[in-house]
Amino acid sequence: MSVDGRDESLGGVGGTGAEVGAGSLPARQVPAQRERGGRHAASGTPATELPPSDGDLIARMRGGDDGAYEELFRRHADAVRRYARTCCRDGHTADDLTAEVFARTLQAVRGGAGPDQSVRAYLLTTVRRVAAAWAKTARREHLVEDFAVVRGAGGRGCGRAPAGCPGTAP
Repeated sequence: MSVDGRDESLGGVGGTGAEVGAGSLPARQVPAQRERGGRHAASGTPATELPPSDGDLIARMRGGDDGAYEELFRRHADAVRRYARTCCRDGHTADDLTAEVFARTLQAVRGGAGPDQSVRAYLLTTVRRVAAAWAKTARREHLVEDFAVVRGAGGRGCGRAPAGCPGTAP
């Protein structure tokens, strides 16, 4: 038995039970160790850079960086759209709701408000709040029928998620 727990004998393959030679199996590749500075110990090349956190992107958005807004949209648009779809009758309205949520978030952040962290939770809560506001207007026709019932029960949850929607506080 080798150090990594594998049996090195052929044991039944070929019937000899002889040891496998070092040249017959491919060498196992082990990644290089990293030093604390983010460099690989063996090569000295920099480690792959981690993407900026949502908090970093929000800070850059406050400074007017449109690229940070695009990255934040790319990260969270699918989750926001899926959640919006539970509140709306069709995909087009869910897309409108998603666009409205991101527009309001950008406006809030540029105005000095909005999230500092927990960006996805903020966005999903904004979906619920915008849908609740739409339920009070003519846009209620585009929301699922039971949204007004759920809104009347404290505003928690959207449409087909009776136990509450993801990202909402209990």
